[in-house]
Amino acid sequence: GRIVLETTGAADPRPIVATLGHAPALAGRVAVDAVITVFDPTHAAESLSHPEVVAQLSVADRVVLTKTISRATTSG
Repeated sequence: GRIVLETTGAADPRPIVATLGHAPALAGRVAVDAVITVFDPTHAAESLSHPEVVAQLSVADRVVLTKTISRATTSG
């Protein structure tokens, strides 16, 4: 089976990953396969000023970018 753990907003994933990887009760039962972060590049300058966002991006195995098509390119 798989477990998908989603945190709301900007959260530092390192404590969660550490707990899943080192908790004796979970040993051999749970393994972290990947950390996926969803990032909105339209607000990159503001977002990257938050340490939690930087932590999410630095730990991520994959980054999913949202809002990559601007309104200017979709308007007729």
